[in-house]
Amino acid sequence: MKRSALKPKRKVKPKASFDTMMAVMDRDGVWCSNCSDADLPVQLHHLLPRQRWPELIDVPENMIALDALCHANHTSARRRIPRAAVKASEPLALNDQMKAYLDSRYGPLEAERDG
Repeated sequence: MKRSALKPKRKVKPKASFDTMMAVMDRDGVWCSNCSDADLPVQLHHLLPRQRWPELIDVPENMIALDALCHANHTSARRRIPRAAVKASEPLALNDQMKAYLDSRYGPLEAERDG
């Protein structure tokens, strides 16, 4: 039997274009948006997940540069990125579901916390 008959091919996850990645790197620089460390290479993190909102895959405002440690900590929920670090994504939250996602992952907005 052929190997492909035994195991189905993995779906390729869509990724941001090179131009979008460069726009994020130009905006955030070569340091982590969370801890400002430049010792580790940065990775791009989608603030609103690409699986749930594929229309935002190639939107620079939906991405921030994180070093590998901050990215792993956020993804595993050990230490979430604070809401202040993701201000650029606020205009992308067009509906209640997106706003609720940002609140649950990054904490409430400062105005909501104070009021």
